[in-house]
Order: sequence, then structure tokens, then C-alpha cells
Amino acid sequence: MRRALIAAAGVFLAAAPAAHADTHYGGAAVLKGRGAAPYTSLVRKDDGRIQMRVLIVFACGEEPRVDTVARLSGSTPDGSAFSASGHTRVNGHRLRFSVSGTITPDAVEGKVRFSARGCPGFTRPLSLRVASAPAGAPAMPPPSSLFNGLSAQFAGPVRLPVTIRVARNGRVYGVWTATMKCGPKAVVPMGSSITTTKVKPDGTFLDDTPYTVRYVDGSSERYRIRFEGHFLADGAVGTLRARMQTHRKGHRYYPCDSGTQTWAARM
Repeated sequence: MRRALIAAAGVFLAAAPAAHADTHYGGAAVLKGRGAAPYTSLVRKDDGRIQMRVLIVFACGEEPRVDTVARLSGSTPDGSAFSASGHTRVNGHRLRFSVSGTITPDAVEGKVRFSARGCPGFTRPLSLRVASAPAGAPAMPPPSSLFNGLSAQFAGPVRLPVTIRVARNGRVYGVWTATMKCGPKAVVPMGSSITTTKVKPDGTFLDDTPYTVRYVDGSSERYRIRFEGHFLADGAVGTLRARMQTHRKGHRYYPCDSGTQTWAARM
């Protein structure tokens, strides 16, 4: 995974207090201490329903990679333990997801399982953090730390996730997702990885390197992205924006734009 995501044992908290209704959480699965697919949003509704959105980069065999979104639904009968499941289809494959875990006012911890007949699957820990508004003093982030959270952008009932990893050398990288409006009607989901980026002494960082995705039919997508952030004593905040223009000889396409969105995350 260079930039665009082309369309990628749980910890249970015993006797945890129930989360407040209509609470949003965001983050990702965890693989070797890093944020990994599926990139996940969850909202607990006031009637105990759970609604989730997951995004993975799906490919099976020699098939092209595709940004794939699935919506999951479930419930939390006691306000703490929950389960949810859902499926979607892509390139003739039925992709199934199931999640189980525990919700607290601050976090979601659990497991996510993915399967598709004839294709590799996985089971991974899932770690989400509640929507937050860090406001502490500027600070350098601790090495080998993971920040999860959400942007202000919604896709249906859920907000969209952000996950940031601080490497041992202090540089940051990660993944964020967005939806882009393309012309008067179309809405396109996308995900972009944050290239390994240096954090300045004041805790700020910026990734704004453009990139192009080329396809075998001769078409291409030119992305201009901007992801900037500021680490604070109690988390991280910033803004993001994705713009994309499709090019294909003999065709014209509307430009796509997510608009500028704020985001916040914490450990």
C-alpha cells in the first residue's frame, strides 16, 4: 500500500460501565502493533442497536485491488458486550464480516473476523476510540504509540475513522478514510495512507504529496491529498482533504472532493 487504498486475541474489559447512547467510535484492527484493515467506525444507538462501517482493500488471486466498504449491524443487550455482522459483494465474491467485543464510554475492544470463499481471510484484534476533542498543550508523541479516532465526516449514520502510528524513530504514518463528492450526484469512498512523516518539535506534521493511480485500461486517477495534524498532551487533532481527477482518453469526468474535514484521535 503506497497511498490510495484501491476500490484493506481481543481485549475484553470485565464489568465495564455501559457506554452512553449514540456514541461514535473509530479506529482499526491491529496487526503487529499497527493499525490495519478493516478501518472501522461504530455507533451505538439509544435503543441498543450497533451500526458499523468497515473498509478493506480487497483482492483475491490475480484480481485488481478494490476499495471495499461493508455495513454491519448488531446490538448490545446489556450496554457493554456487543456483536455485529454484515456482508457485501465485490467481483463475484461474497465478503463476510463479524465483530464481537466490549463497549465502554471511552473505547471498543474486540475481534473482527473476515472471510470470503476461496480467498484468504483473517481474525484480528479491533481497537476503536470514542469521538474526542483533545485540547492539551502541544507535545511530542511517545514512540511506538497508536492513535485512533474519527473525522467529522459522516457516511450514513457513522463518522469516518483515522488511525495513526508513531514509529520507534518518532516518525508517523497511518491510514484515513473519506468520501468524495464527484459532480452533482456521485459519492465515492476512498482511503489513503499517510506516508512516513517527520513530526516537528512543536508536535505538528503534514503529508501533502500528490500521487497517481494507473489502470490497465489506460485510465488514471490523480490524487491531491492534504493530511495535517498536531500532537497534544491528550491526543492529536488536525484536518484532512482528498481531491481526485480521473483521466481517460476521449472521456471527461467530474472532479472529486471530500472537502476539508477536521479529525481527532487519541491513544
